[in-house]
Amino acid sequence: MRKVANLVSDACEQSNLLINISTALAKLERYDEALKVAHSLYSKLDKSITLKSLSYRFAEAGQYNKALETARSITSKRYKSYRIDALLGVAETLLKAGHHQKALDSIEEAQKVASSLTDEYEQNTAQRKLSNAYAKANQPDKALEIVSLITKKWCCLPARQEIAKIFAESGQLDKALEAARGIRAKSQICPTLLQICNRAVELENDDRFFEAIDLIPSDYYRSVALQRASEKLAEAGHYNKATEFANRITDSKVRMNVISKINEARAV
Repeated sequence: MRKVANLVSDACEQSNLLINISTALAKLERYDEALKVAHSLYSKLDKSITLKSLSYRFAEAGQYNKALETARSITSKRYKSYRIDALLGVAETLLKAGHHQKALDSIEEAQKVASSLTDEYEQNTAQRKLSNAYAKANQPDKALEIVSLITKKWCCLPARQEIAKIFAESGQLDKALEAARGIRAKSQICPTLLQICNRAVELENDDRFFEAIDLIPSDYYRSVALQRASEKLAEAGHYNKATEFANRITDSKVRMNVISKINEARAV
């Protein structure tokens, strides 16, 4: 394949041709040949990107060992972030396939690589991805530990939003609230706490619902949360509880409108 590529004079076109050939071979399940072509790339960046892509493709095809080997073969010190991405991508596929311990091993391996990063931007980005991965792997304490290491707000706040959402969806409302408490920006904590409130209503967890309500620093979002909760409770036939929630809405017009709808539903 390299001989074919050498017929193309432009180096960039050569790389693109080899990347396309490698991808095509992987699609044909000629995995070893795909790897050989990828490793023949001169550019360390192109090689790292291609190997990361191949690791994802191998994992999706159920070739987990080959996927991990491919991720580990990204050895460029300058492009460690691609090795981290590859290991975490394979871990996510392993989780979906039910290989929990193997996925955790891959995440931990990615964390070791991340610990050697020296650039602050790359460190923060890697920590965000790691906290997300640990949350998905049902390792809430580890996810919270990693997210607490993030030094920049632009990365820390969305990272906390992401893991709070994952925890809430999995029913770990205490951990979701713990993640949310570290969000200082009103524009980000309000929708996050609203998600937790909605999930708490679904799980019929009143304690966590009102704990989240108390943390919302906005009358508008508190009203929205209480209104949604009241409507869901009324739909489920819990009219007294729905009215109790509605009575906590501070805006009198909104409160009376919600109570009116509850009474209408009760009368049907």
